[in-house]
Amino acid sequence: MLYKSKVAFASIDWQDFVVVETIEFTVADAEADLPLPMTRKTLENLNSIKKKADKVFEEIEPGEDIMVFL
Repeated sequence: MLYKSKVAFASIDWQDFVVVETIEFTVADAEADLPLPMTRKTLENLNSIKKKADKVFEEIEPGEDIMVFL
């Protein structure tokens, strides 16, 4: 397996790539109080909720009053 990844890496033509932007991280970035990453299960649940909401909104007629419960 390791051999295959080395072969794949060596077969990349690095001359095809161009740096388009450089991101500089500051001390403030390192100390930022960021939320924890979402779990896969949370993302799947959000995706499921979005699909259900999209289906409901497809059925609503223009100008129709709606109530949304979260």
